[in-house]
Order: sequence, then C-alpha cells, then structure tokens
Amino acid sequence: SDAGFVETLITDTLSIDATTLAGSSYTYGVVHYDVNGNPSDTGWVTIAIDNDEDIIPLKAGWNLISTNKTPTNNNMQDIFSSLIAGNLIYVTSFNLGSVYYDPNGLSFFNTLHQFDDGYAYWVKVYNDDTLTVIGTDINLGYNIPLNAGWNLSGYLENTPQDPSSYFNSLIANNNLVYVTSYDQGSFYYDPSGLPFLNTLLTMERPFGYWVKVNNSVASNA
Repeated sequence: SDAGFVETLITDTLSIDATTLAGSSYTYGVVHYDVNGNPSDTGWVTIAIDNDEDIIPLKAGWNLISTNKTPTNNNMQDIFSSLIAGNLIYVTSFNLGSVYYDPNGLSFFNTLHQFDDGYAYWVKVYNDDTLTVIGTDINLGYNIPLNAGWNLSGYLENTPQDPSSYFNSLIANNNLVYVTSYDQGSFYYDPSGLPFLNTLLTMERPFGYWVKVNNSVASNA
C-alpha cells in the first residue's frame, strides 16, 4: 500500500491490513506471478475506511465516558444497543442538575433522553462490555459552555494532553478550580496545588471529566 503495507501470499488470496486507521484512505497495488515467475500488470484500488464509530470499553461498575460522535440515532435505547442484553444498569449526566436513564425503570421517570455534544456520562454496567457509538464527528476543538461551579465535560481531542496544556486559557485567567476524573478510582488536578500531589496527569478519550470553574465560559462552537 502507499502507507507501506506489504505481504506475499503463496496460495491464499486473502490479505488483511491491520495497520489501517479509521477515517483514512489507502491505495493498494496487487501483482500476480504465474508458475514461471512472470508478473502481471499491477492492479490498483483505493479503499476509504469509514470513521463513523467510536469504540468505548466499559468495565464492570461505574465508568465516566464521553464520545466524539453525535449519534445517528440519538436516543438512549439505540445508543446503548451494542451492549450485552440486560448489562446496562444506569446512565447519568449533569448540566446545572442531574439527569438519569434507567433502562429497566418506568420510561416517564427518565430525564436523560439523548447524548449532547461534548458532555460526559456516567455509565454503570454489570459486566465488562464495549459501547459502540455510531454517528458523525463532533467538530474538533469544540468545548461545552462551562457554568460557574461544576461541569461534566467530555474530551474530544484525538491525542492526549496534560491538564495544564488543555486548560491553559482557564488557568491563565485564574478561572480553573479543579478537574477530576474516574477510571476504577478517582484522579484530580489542582492548578493551584503542589504539582506532585496531582494524580490526573493525562486527559484522553474516551473519558469524561468533572471541571469546576469560578466564572462561566461560553462555548467555542
């Protein structure tokens, strides 16, 4: 391929390129040799790899997650349809108040009905599972509006960053109070504290983050 993938096959004609990345395209050239070693003309094909899925591993118990997709079918039942049947216990989120979804409860009690771009979600499952969110990309660099106090924000960047870099503008304005996250245990970042006491060292997908600010900040959409 034009990305450097090479494979020689003797009898089998099936080749799998495990180096491909979602959202990229690759051009492959194929040459066939006859029994006397004579090569054919090169056959060329370009293949585009779809990038409409966000694969999120879930561990038994609570998970604090976010996604970089706007779900195509943006309702809770469809969003979580990839999970093992009966494995989902609860989903909760927060935006100036808590909302929740109970797949086994009375539907009219549920206050969480869809995923909103850029927010994070607490997801509780009985057993380890994989959530596949199918949809379109949220604009890279988008941030939710932050209310004074606590906010439950997602992380949409393709590459990890340390909190001091990601929140540099909030820190420069003395607006960031705390950032916390959760992955089988809590982690936190205090921009005003001693650096060696901070346990949240890297922000990355598909995790979510509690962000506390002094003053509200408008969305950059």
